[in-house]
Amino acid sequence: MSKVISFSISDRYLDKLRTLYPALTDNLAVKQFVTDGLDSSLGNSLDVSLDDGLDDKLKTLIESSLSSSLDDTLDDVLDDKLKTIIETSLDDVLDERLDAVMGKLISSLSDRLSRLEARLDDSLDGSLDVKLDYGLPYQPSKDELTETQRRVLESRQLAEAKLKHAAYLVKNPLVVRDLSKKQPIETAIETVEAIDEPDKGAIGPVRGDSDSIEPGKGEIPTTHKAIAARLGIKSQTKLNYWIKTGTIPSEYADKCRFNESKTKIVWII
Repeated sequence: MSKVISFSISDRYLDKLRTLYPALTDNLAVKQFVTDGLDSSLGNSLDVSLDDGLDDKLKTLIESSLSSSLDDTLDDVLDDKLKTIIETSLDDVLDERLDAVMGKLISSLSDRLSRLEARLDDSLDGSLDVKLDYGLPYQPSKDELTETQRRVLESRQLAEAKLKHAAYLVKNPLVVRDLSKKQPIETAIETVEAIDEPDKGAIGPVRGDSDSIEPGKGEIPTTHKAIAARLGIKSQTKLNYWIKTGTIPSEYADKCRFNESKTKIVWII
């Protein structure tokens, strides 16, 4: 009987039950009510059990999905934060290391520069001391340089004149034989004078010439030509030679002299 009650009795089985169990026909409605109540209670309990099971499963699924999504989100957030922290710490470490390295390099360079400066100072001081001890080289003045240049120029001109005279003497050996007893330079000068001077009667004096060859005894000769004539010298070339050599022969020293710059011969008054 309990087996029959444990099942839900529907209307379609009602006639069949009445035929099989006529004694139970009177209590069938009550039994049906009880059976329906049991069925509903069992269904509710089963629903509750199922709901609890489903809830647990859903909870597990939801928690797992949430945990996985949260894990991913947290992983991303943590990764970003860790990345930022690591980069910041690495930057700080690198900056500190670079600062330390640069500081060492700067200190090393400063020390080397200081040593080089000290060595240069010592060497320069020693060189200056040596120069001061032994004296600085002589520096000629501008006037001295000008005078030296003038003398060099005169020496070069004199050498050129000697070469020209020597070349002329080579070309004219007869003149050299006639004047072999005299000094070579005087021979050359007189040779040039003899060539440069025309015959006495070739050219007459020009009227109005202020430089007469033979001025009067009361007149003071002012040009080399007039002084040479007063001294009895045929040409003024010899006076130019005296200027170049810086020497006046003793036989003429009481009659003429050099001017202050030694560029001209003047008559002694």
